[in-house]
Amino acid sequence: MQMMDLPGWMPKPVRQLNSLRIGAIDPGRGKIQSVVRVKEDRVVFTCVFNNRPVYFELHVEDKTFVEKVAEILKKNRGKTLISISTIELPSDEEAA
Repeated sequence: MQMMDLPGWMPKPVRQLNSLRIGAIDPGRGKIQSVVRVKEDRVVFTCVFNNRPVYFELHVEDKTFVEKVAEILKKNRGKTLISISTIELPSDEEAA
């Protein structure tokens, strides 16, 4: 399974967490900045657009993948979301 196979991929900005009006953006072009929170079945993270952080939330239905998704985001800081779409999620036997 690849990142793009997760339901809800490509993540959308979380309007409530973004203090400034962000307008229309292409989430795939955002550069991963940091993972903010991992909670139950969600990963909240930021991407940078025009030198501004934008918050995203990815709902991960299979809770066994939440930490793996967060680790992939952390390891790929500075890359675009579209560029990590084809990264394989590690199985239970593999490390993220």
